[in-house]
Amino acid sequence: MTQEFKKASKLWRGMATISIEKAIYLSLDLEPSRKYSPDETNVIFQRIKQAILDKKLIIAKYAYIQKSKPSSYLAPNNQQPNNSQTTDWTNTTVTMESFKSWLEHDLKTKPLWLFDPDEETPTNAPPMAEYLNQKHPMYSPELAAAIETWEAVLKNNPERPKRGSRKTLIEKHLNDNYPKFSGEAKKRITGILNPDKAGGVTKTE
Repeated sequence: MTQEFKKASKLWRGMATISIEKAIYLSLDLEPSRKYSPDETNVIFQRIKQAILDKKLIIAKYAYIQKSKPSSYLAPNNQQPNNSQTTDWTNTTVTMESFKSWLEHDLKTKPLWLFDPDEETPTNAPPMAEYLNQKHPMYSPELAAAIETWEAVLKNNPERPKRGSRKTLIEKHLNDNYPKFSGEAKKRITGILNPDKAGGVTKTE
């Protein structure tokens, strides 16, 4: 580890808040001053958005964009994302304390940018979620997207729609959040996740 890295990581660890954009990069242990393509960051971006909705990540400042004006606005303190506004994910920030806790306990990773390797690590520290490690030789974008989709759509056992099956919920999530995935890729993920293999209308008593 170089002295420059140590100096930069110390600055990040000392911050009270962090933008969503930088949180995405640091979650993947990427150089936060660079820019990365959506293909590299989309899975973790979806995980962060879900963590905010689940209130596991605490918003420090919420920024949104008004449709009538292409400008970003800071909302009043403690305001959360809602369907009537377009969230400005670049300027929205979360507390560093909640971010580090989420990384360690939910994402099960401790990136060097935020965690000092010289600090004593508890023996019961959770292992890193290797399926999110893009540097792993067996990294699979479809597997990472499938797990993220299951956690976002199926984890809380949603009721079946009145028409069709929960397959439609999976398909909508994939279409909304993974637009660059091919139709075949989305079909494979949906086939694995769909709990209603028979399909059809919901059964009644």
